[in-house]
Amino acid sequence: MEVEREQDEPEPAELDPETRERRDAARAHVRTLGTGASARARLRFERFADALRIEVQRMGELMHDALGLGLAATQLGVLHRVWSTAHYPEDRWTALVNPLVDGVQRTDDLEAARRGCMSLPE
Repeated sequence: MEVEREQDEPEPAELDPETRERRDAARAHVRTLGTGASARARLRFERFADALRIEVQRMGELMHDALGLGLAATQLGVLHRVWSTAHYPEDRWTALVNPLVDGVQRTDDLEAARRGCMSLPE
């Protein structure tokens, strides 16, 4: 599947071999849509202990190495409610544990952005 670039979108930067290898190795850990844990119920964390810190650190490192901007634990086959995100690949990432979306209101204010999903190749 080929995706057309928008007219004013810059050419994608060519990755050096080391970065490409690191990215591909990290992406190999990510499950594609419809496989594994991504379609199952997610478990809440009740205790914020070392196991959670280690899981969050691993997710952030994989997301960074994969040149991703967001990664849910379920994309790695882990049934936890954990999500890591960054606005840009070079930014420091943030992790959300047991996130709950509540009180969201729709507005007419829209901001367009192109994002990809590591669980949806291409």
